[in-house]
Parts: sequence; C-alpha cells; structure tokens
Amino acid sequence: MRRSNRSALTSLGLVVVLLVGCGETAPFEQGVSVVLTPGALMVGVGEEVSFHFDAQGTALVGVIFDYGDTVVDSVELFGATEAAGTRFHAFATPGAFEVAATVLDAVVGAASDSATVTVTP
Repeated sequence: MRRSNRSALTSLGLVVVLLVGCGETAPFEQGVSVVLTPGALMVGVGEEVSFHFDAQGTALVGVIFDYGDTVVDSVELFGATEAAGTRFHAFATPGAFEVAATVLDAVVGAASDSATVTVTP
C-alpha cells in the first residue's frame, strides 16, 4: 500500500497564471513535491529493490532517502527545478519498512512521500 505524507508547505502551493502574449496564459505552480515509486512492494531479504523519484520545486537542494532500516541515502540537486532518478537498496532483515523520500527546496521548504516495502525471509 502506498501512502503519501506531504508536508504542510505542499498544501500551500500557489498557482499563478502568467500572461504569455496574445491572450494566452500558462500556469506557474509555486511549491515543492516529490513522488516515490518502489519497483516492488514485496521482496526477499537481500533482494535489491529500486526506488524511483520525481521531484519538482523552485530551487531543489536534494532528496534524502530513509529506507526505514537505519540506512539513509541522498542525492544533491544543485538548484534544479525538476529532477528524477532511481536509487537501489537491499534490506538485510525481514519486516515491513516505511521508505521515505524527502525533497528539500531552498525557497519553498520540503515535501515527502513514502511507501511500505515488506521484506520476507
């Protein structure tokens, strides 16, 4: 089961409509968001699982991954407005682990998404 744990800052997202000439408009979304998509929700001990992330913001600093088993990983984004990538992790013990991805934005704040991965013996 996939759960979303977005920060309060995300709920304050603001949509501004900018004029693009000749009466056309384009939406500009100010906010920060991240979507975490695991490659599998059930794996065996030692089996590698992929975690894909899509992040959007104003000046993204990085994404922190907490795999729920004391392992933390991160990716630097150097001020990007959009980023996507995949990280890989293998769990050493069985159990249910809540994996969280938190994106940090230098202007807007932070947002998180999480998913629970079940690891079988």
